[in-house]
Amino acid sequence: MWNFSLRQSLLAYYIIITSVILFIIGVAVNQIAVTYLHSGIENSIESVAEVVEHHTGEYFTQSSEFLYYVKNSIIESNTNDDQNLQFMLNQIHKNQFLFEAFEILDDSFKVNHVSPYNEIFIGLDRSKDINEKLLVSDSTGPKREGWTSTITSLYSKKVTLAHVIDLEDNRYLVGYLDLSNINLIGSQLDNEQLNISILDDKGIYITDNNILLTEQRAYHPDYSTLLNYYRNGQKFVAHDYLGIPSHIYINNVPKTNWLLVVAHSGDTVKQLSTDIRNAIVVVFSIAMLIIVLLTIISTRKILEPVHRIHDKFGELILDNKISLVEYSGYREFENIIKQFNDMLLKLKEKDTRIHKMVYFDSLTGLPNRKMIESKIEKLVNANTPFTIAYLDIDNFKFINDSLGHQAGDQFLIYMANIFKKSVKSNCLIARQGGDEFVLLFKDLSDEEEIRLEINQFVKGIQHIWEFNHYEFFISCSIGIVTFPKHGRDCATLFKNADIAMYRAKKEGKNKFIFYTEDILVDNNENIQMAKNIQSAIVNEQFELYYQPQVNLSDGVVEGFEALIRWKHPEKGFISPADFIPVAEETGQIFEIEKWVLINAIQQKKVFEEAGRPDLSISINLSSKTLTSDINFNEIEQMVRLFDVDFQSITLEITETAVLTNVELVVRRLNKLRQIGFKIALDDFGTGFSSLNHLKTLPIHIIKLDRSFIKSIENSDKDTKIIQSIIALAKDLEYKVVAEGIETEQQLEFLRQCGCMAGQGFLMSRPLPNEEVERLLENGITIGGANYESK
Repeated sequence: MWNFSLRQSLLAYYIIITSVILFIIGVAVNQIAVTYLHSGIENSIESVAEVVEHHTGEYFTQSSEFLYYVKNSIIESNTNDDQNLQFMLNQIHKNQFLFEAFEILDDSFKVNHVSPYNEIFIGLDRSKDINEKLLVSDSTGPKREGWTSTITSLYSKKVTLAHVIDLEDNRYLVGYLDLSNINLIGSQLDNEQLNISILDDKGIYITDNNILLTEQRAYHPDYSTLLNYYRNGQKFVAHDYLGIPSHIYINNVPKTNWLLVVAHSGDTVKQLSTDIRNAIVVVFSIAMLIIVLLTIISTRKILEPVHRIHDKFGELILDNKISLVEYSGYREFENIIKQFNDMLLKLKEKDTRIHKMVYFDSLTGLPNRKMIESKIEKLVNANTPFTIAYLDIDNFKFINDSLGHQAGDQFLIYMANIFKKSVKSNCLIARQGGDEFVLLFKDLSDEEEIRLEINQFVKGIQHIWEFNHYEFFISCSIGIVTFPKHGRDCATLFKNADIAMYRAKKEGKNKFIFYTEDILVDNNENIQMAKNIQSAIVNEQFELYYQPQVNLSDGVVEGFEALIRWKHPEKGFISPADFIPVAEETGQIFEIEKWVLINAIQQKKVFEEAGRPDLSISINLSSKTLTSDINFNEIEQMVRLFDVDFQSITLEITETAVLTNVELVVRRLNKLRQIGFKIALDDFGTGFSSLNHLKTLPIHIIKLDRSFIKSIENSDKDTKIIQSIIALAKDLEYKVVAEGIETEQQLEFLRQCGCMAGQGFLMSRPLPNEEVERLLENGITIGGANYESK
């Protein structure tokens, strides 16, 4: 048996495991790289082919249009004089580059006129070329029009195509296309790795990187094979092209029966694959070396105490641009150039529109998310310091929901104009989406300078927006990050800026906050809390406790407020103050409230079966449930399934919930009231416009907030406020319930003021279900004459 030391065993273990992992990663990376390489080559080939196809097609179209222009010029001249006609033909030929020659044929296809003029061609019979090689005929009978297949030019002794046009007077105009311009299309692409060939219907070279093949009218040896590939719908093939393994793209040249063949040498792919493989080997070899060194160091660290023990025993025993064409001359050409320039301008206009569509927001006209991210990535790549301010308009949802989306759009346009006027030249502002905007400050990362810039910006946007006699004060919550301090890529910077912005909202809005690690920690805790809430919903970790609501005159329990408690299997009880705000932010509050509603109504059923139908239950509802169509409708449908007396079930809402959308909340509270529910305004006095809400809301009960009750013993102002609220509620025939009663003095004061009911630790803490059952069994009066705490 081998006798290894612990150090040797650890080294061997780490090295073997690391080697296997690195090998697997290396193989995967190599495979992915090669796959992307092949995909990139195919895209490159196809892009080149599209350019050639496009320019070739344009060349044919331009040539055809020009020949029709020549036809129209001849017809418009209305001359029968041969000399004038010949002169015109010569002038047209001299001022163009598309055709190497023009001919005018009589009705028997014999040459009457030719340019460039050569007497030997006059009278030449062209009927064979016209009748046998014309590919497309636009008329029937003896008159024929269109392009011919490839023929040998009598003028240049090179391959050409003839375009035949009927002059409508028993004559034909023939143009012989100069194919050298097609050769230029391939040569202008300047890509040594690609071979571009165009073959005619017989397999003869029209163009090729090797110009000799074109000049010699050579036959392509693989033509039949390539044609079969094309006919079978195979545009991309791997094939030994002229004896060399290659990636080949095959397609038809527009308006012809030619083949376009673009070949990429396989040797290049092989070399690149080899280079990638070698690079991976080098990188992973270095990584392996580093890991071995780190392993040795860590192993030494791990074994240090062992060595020390060993030494001690020894002592004991021994001691990481588009530009326009300028022309002045013949009117006809000027018109053509003008049309061409018009086309260029339209293209430029389209490009501008497309650029605007892609990089600018359609509503506000500001740069959009794509534009700002592009700018940021360039600054990151250049390692240039900059600052991002991520801002969200405060209370925009209220404007959008209460005034409508059209008003919301008008508000965003107004805000965009305000923003543009409030930023300096070194700042780019963009709309991120919704009511979120981004400020990008280039060459700025000093925190004090940023504060000055943001303060000036905030002052500049402080306006009052007026709409239909409504006035809204404009404010924003802003999160700020700098590069490279708060992130080294666009995604990280936006994420951190967004986190900082939400912290600004959480801390009261209308402020700006710089991103810090502490904010990230809090955000991560909220994310973890959201996960735990979902787990609690699924695993039924929530419990309902019931706090008695007592008649203050005789101590009789009138009902209970249902309060949710979370008993976490590891952390114990988690306060609602910790998880309810997170649930409201994530939308999980609806599932929680639905669960509370079901269980509380079931408890109400228990009261009825126990002979106490008069006992009420109070349940809290959030703004999320009240303002969401889906959530509210589900709640409304669900409660109708229960056979209970809804008159003794109270739904509690806060003033904050009302403010989210007053009109919608009032409509939905009226619906709940029609079902039979009573409505209570919770935490009264802590929100805004409380007295106004007493007039507009369909409520039955006012719940005095514990903050007022707490200060009864030391604040004359609060005691007077409480007396006024109770008196006003009596006049309006509202019941008043006091929350948070904890002392005899508070209880006695509330009784003297005429407060009808209350709850708090003085009477009873919130009780679990089993204690509520015992309370029902033993009687429902809390405490003695002084309502002593249980």
